[in-house]
Parts: sequence; structure tokens; C-alpha cells
Amino acid sequence: RTGKIPALLWPNFAPPYTYLRHLDRELEMGTLALNTYKAHVGFLKRAAKVLGDFPIATIEEHHLQELMEIETNSPGNYNNYRKALRRFFGYLEFNRLVPVDPMERLKPIKYYSEGFKPWSASQLKAFFDFYPVGTIQHLAMAMLVCTSCRRSDLVKLGPEHIVEEAGVKYIKFKMKKGGNKKDTTVEIPLHSYLQYVLENTDCFGETFLETAYGMQRSSDGFGNKMREWVDKAGLPKELAAHGVRKALGGLMGESDANEFQIMAVQGHSTPQESRKYTESAHRRIQAEAGFSKIDLSVFLPASGEVDSRISERVTQDVTQVYPKDDIIEENQNRWQSLGESNPSFQVENLAS
Repeated sequence: RTGKIPALLWPNFAPPYTYLRHLDRELEMGTLALNTYKAHVGFLKRAAKVLGDFPIATIEEHHLQELMEIETNSPGNYNNYRKALRRFFGYLEFNRLVPVDPMERLKPIKYYSEGFKPWSASQLKAFFDFYPVGTIQHLAMAMLVCTSCRRSDLVKLGPEHIVEEAGVKYIKFKMKKGGNKKDTTVEIPLHSYLQYVLENTDCFGETFLETAYGMQRSSDGFGNKMREWVDKAGLPKELAAHGVRKALGGLMGESDANEFQIMAVQGHSTPQESRKYTESAHRRIQAEAGFSKIDLSVFLPASGEVDSRISERVTQDVTQVYPKDDIIEENQNRWQSLGESNPSFQVENLAS
């Protein structure tokens, strides 16, 4: 509970104490997600290490701008830090504990990110081959593939979530949403392979993926375990549990599933969340169909024998020349905080 650590935050000033109690109440009422709660308190602790003795009421916009630039190393981290401080100072201003909100004019950084990298079919096969049926690792991956659910829901699944209706077995669970968003009930047919793996794996507790001590795994704990399992299998470090969910969404889009079908499987609240998978797949399919209708030899030298259709070889060559993921990663790595690039600014400047 965060209420146990406010002594780390501005020890001679009352507002942080009241704010942490405010966060506690929001968490208890379900209006604040646990992950958001933890993240915001973590950012406040980081800010306190720099601004701990700085009178809160006199903190100005430029102090916080430079603080965030020094403390973050990516646009996403910067924006999350900003959200935490924006919420904090907004609370202080609303309760008239500071004269103005110094975060009001500080805007988030606009950037593009593809998020988690989806697993490829060969990577999934390599993982399954490395961890045979009967291991917790094989079971975990089979559950990820056959349910397409988030890790926070995956760790809660157990025998009680397998139901039978009209002779068909389903996995039925409530997908937990963050904050005060309404939970979504998801019903997915129990895949025959997952049933086979469950029948050949020792998992007799209340949850399928319980720890060796018979306890339910936490979402973060499972994420850490996945990181270890991926490394041990010799797979790329950027692969994570959520990447399996993303791969399933992409596969459904490529298989001509519509937004509402993807929405039902992945528990999205709106069709817009699912549309990113269908649009990406349909664009490629339409591009291939469009190229198949033209004769490129009209624009090419007469000596060249060119097939007007898009071949698998050409597609692979284009992918090698333009590695999209590498470009995105390179562009992200180029981002550097202004604070780090400004040698005249040091942390002690905040207290001057």
C-alpha cells in the first residue's frame, strides 16, 4: 500500500500525504487501476528524490519540464511521468494547496510506436519445441495462444472458468478493465489442443498457472517469468506475453475476421480497438490484388522479363531492404531528452 511510504515524499509538507490518501480511496472505489496507482506513486517517489526539500508551492513550470527531461529516456516514459505529475498538481490546485498548477501548459510528446512486437509462427514453434507438453511454460503459451487474453486475466484462469453449453466447452471469464471501465465478459471455445495440454499437465489448483507454492501468480510475476523463459529458449528479448495477443489479433485480421469478431475474442470495448488489425491485413491484401491487375513491363526495360504479379520472392526482398521494425527502433533510440543534452542544467539547479 502506498500509504506506508509517504515519508519519502516532501517530509515537511502536508499535501503529498493527503494526495496519497486520495489515491488510496480511488483504488478502493475502483476508479483507479492498480497499475496506474503503482506507476503514479513510483513517479512521485522519483520526483521526491530531486525535489524533496523544494517548497511545493514555489515549484514552477520550467522546474518540472527539466525534471521530466532528466528523469526519462523515451517519449512514452516522459508522457507517463507527465500524467502522474499532472494528476498530482491538479489535485493540489483543486484543493487550493498551491496557487497554480505548474503542469497545466506542459504538453505530452507526440510520437509513433508500434508497441509490443507480435510473435511469428516460427518463434512460437521454437518456444513450444523448447518447452515440451507437461511443463508450465508450454501450458502458459498454449493458454496465451488459445485464449488471446491479457496476462492480468491469464493468471486468474482456472477450472471454474471452463463451462459447457449445448455440448460445447468454453473458457468464460470477465476481462478486467482499468479504472472505472466496465468489465467485459469473454467466452472463447476451448480449443482441442489446449484441452489436451491441460489434461497432460499437473495443474490441480484454483488457477492453471499457480506457483510452485500453490499460489496464484501476479500479472507482473508472470511477465517476469515469461522474460526468463524467452531468454532461456534463445528467442529475441523484445518478445513478451502481450506480443502473442497482438499476433493473434493480426492473424484474425488476415483471416478476414471482422472488427466485431476480434472484439468478442480479445474483449475490446469498441470496434475501433479491433479495426487496427483488420485495416492492416486488408491493406496488404488489397495491395496484392491491385498489383496483380497491372503489367509492370510497360515501365521496365524490354530486356527484363518481369512477372506482373507480386511473388513471394519480391515481397521478401522488399522486407529485407526496408526492415520496418528496425527503422522504428532506430528512430526511438534517437530520441534524447533535452535535459541530458543541455550540460548547463544539473539536478541542483532545481533547488536554486
